[in-house]
Amino acid sequence: MAYAYWLRGNFYKALNYLIFATIVFRCDMLLLLCPLALELLLTRSISLCKAIKYCIGPTLLSIGFTIMVDSIMWKKILWPEFEVFWFNSVLNRSSAFHWYFTSALPRSLLAAYPLFLLGVLIDRRVLVFVLPVFSFILLYSKLPHKELRFIISSVPMLNLSAAVAANRIFNNRKKTLWKFLNLIMLGLFFYQSRLHSSVFLGIL
Repeated sequence: MAYAYWLRGNFYKALNYLIFATIVFRCDMLLLLCPLALELLLTRSISLCKAIKYCIGPTLLSIGFTIMVDSIMWKKILWPEFEVFWFNSVLNRSSAFHWYFTSALPRSLLAAYPLFLLGVLIDRRVLVFVLPVFSFILLYSKLPHKELRFIISSVPMLNLSAAVAANRIFNNRKKTLWKFLNLIMLGLFFYQSRLHSSVFLGIL
């Protein structure tokens, strides 16, 4: 929902949804929220005063909501995501910094991984959406415990960039250079379909 409002240009609502997700569900969303908010401020898409005005209320309500519910369930005063943030971010140290970029994302995106990189290069408009998400992954890489599920929220925007690249390649497929790229892309899709078929047959 935050991505949807972001793409529509409703930036304050996008920030509010990310704030709620960060405070209530996963504290690591802070690593996506901060780069996005910084980009919106630097591009003057939002103002600091209005951001504080529109976000302070939802922030306090979200904190109050999660403390009330979890304190009842745990029978003590508790803000779970703050404790998780403190334990993982403050007390831990970094290791295997490159794992998300060299293992997790290539295995999860498959053909979309090289296409997302190409999408950023051939359409500058995509960079606005990919940069905060890339920063989110980069910041998350500093935490020692790594799992794909921690950065799974980055996949939609990376797929958006891959779709832009695939569309540009397909539309220009009759031109010499693009024809070569189109063959590579079709090869990637064929390889991906074979992988999916193998997994499906293995399950059966």
